[in-house]
Amino acid sequence: MKPGMLSILVGFCLSVNGELTIEEIRKTMQEFIDEKCKDHVEEVRLLREEVTSLRSSQIHLETEQYDMVSKIKKLSNENEQLKKSLKQLRKDNVGTKNPYQDKLAEKDVGEEHEIKDALRAKSRRIPVSSGILATSIAFSASLAHNIANPYDNEIFVFDRLITNSGNAYNKNNGMFTAPIKGIYAFFSSVLTLPGKSLEAQIVKNGNAFCNLYAGNTNFFGPGFNMAIIELEVGDAVWVKIHDKYHDTGITLDGAWTTFSGILLNETE
Repeated sequence: MKPGMLSILVGFCLSVNGELTIEEIRKTMQEFIDEKCKDHVEEVRLLREEVTSLRSSQIHLETEQYDMVSKIKKLSNENEQLKKSLKQLRKDNVGTKNPYQDKLAEKDVGEEHEIKDALRAKSRRIPVSSGILATSIAFSASLAHNIANPYDNEIFVFDRLITNSGNAYNKNNGMFTAPIKGIYAFFSSVLTLPGKSLEAQIVKNGNAFCNLYAGNTNFFGPGFNMAIIELEVGDAVWVKIHDKYHDTGITLDGAWTTFSGILLNETE
């Protein structure tokens, strides 16, 4: 026992008026020592439990760290494998032809040849003198001057050309001649000076297929009409007075009197 502890015990015993025997003092000292030892044992037990808990936590953290390191390593290996696979795919793609792309390319080439052949066939059907494709046949013209007091069945010669794609319209005689067989559209307008009227017709080879009326008693009298018709190669179309149906002394305003036509579609 330490000297300090012994002094405390002796002092405790003397404070009991010196009435204790040696045996009682020894018993008292033993009880005091047992109590102190019990306290120390409890403290040691608690310390050991805390150390055990800390060791368990340390083991758990080490286990989690090991698992994380393993997962990171696994992911790294998978990433490297993916990089290698991607590199190989790119290498294989460079050296491999796509059969679908080849088929599409062959189809495009075939369609291009078909279009070219069709255009050549159309161009062969047009007279050599025209030198144009069927899709460009169109014309529009007006009178370069007024027509005063026209005669019966007079043909209007529209000698002021606006357009004549395909050269199928003749401004010298006012006739359009079909260079190929097809569906055509024709339009004509007539304007008379005030107080007179007339009837006109669009004709094919002399046979009327579209009628016009123009006239007014007090003002300028406009008249216009259009028609669609199928023509054979060589068919001629023009505009004329309808027989004798016109007033004497009538005058047509040339700038407002027109004739136009266009090929809509070639037919076999």
